[in-house]
Amino acid sequence: MKKSKLFISQALVLFLPLVYFIFKWTDLPAEVPVHFDGTWQVNRWGSKYELLGTLVFIALIAFGTSILINNISFLDPKKKLSSDNPIVRKISWVIVVFMAVISALIVNSSINLGQGLNTIYSMKYFFALFAILFLVLGNLMNNIKQNYFIGFRTPWNLEDESNWKKTHHLASKLWFFGGLTLLIMIMLFNESSAKFILMIGLIPMVLIPFIYSYKLYKSKDK
Repeated sequence: MKKSKLFISQALVLFLPLVYFIFKWTDLPAEVPVHFDGTWQVNRWGSKYELLGTLVFIALIAFGTSILINNISFLDPKKKLSSDNPIVRKISWVIVVFMAVISALIVNSSINLGQGLNTIYSMKYFFALFAILFLVLGNLMNNIKQNYFIGFRTPWNLEDESNWKKTHHLASKLWFFGGLTLLIMIMLFNESSAKFILMIGLIPMVLIPFIYSYKLYKSKDK
């Protein structure tokens, strides 16, 4: 897929939640929910324009990130990861779809609550999205070549290709199975427990590859 077609497709995905929100514009009251707390309860109301601005900001951030990722070969000093690499395209799609789903959750919850209806969503589903994100990235991570922008980067694996490959091989498995385990546990427990599970579960998923990369560096240094 050419970059122009890729960016057009991703822009359409990102702006779908905005189109839905604008379509429902006249059915909404002057004030709608614009912020939710840790239990997906409304803790601030604002104008429809404020929420629209937030949705546009989220879409632009995701789209800008995709542009950077898909032009990584022009930015990365190592020049080892081509912008045409299918892994790069997949990662950009993961980010775009993730942000679009987050926006869709916000839009639907705001519309329902703004009309006095109950929302079917809880913060638990928001946490589940993050678990799915790590699961999917873990599935892709093992094939990322050494670079300064994408992947699990440490001071040691950026200077040692062997360290990079071994670190990402470990992180790939850890993030995939860790994300899968977190997803199952989050869906089995209530919201307060799900939040605790996510926070605690992410710590070893980040620390273990970092420590492993450092140990590889020290063992090679000796």
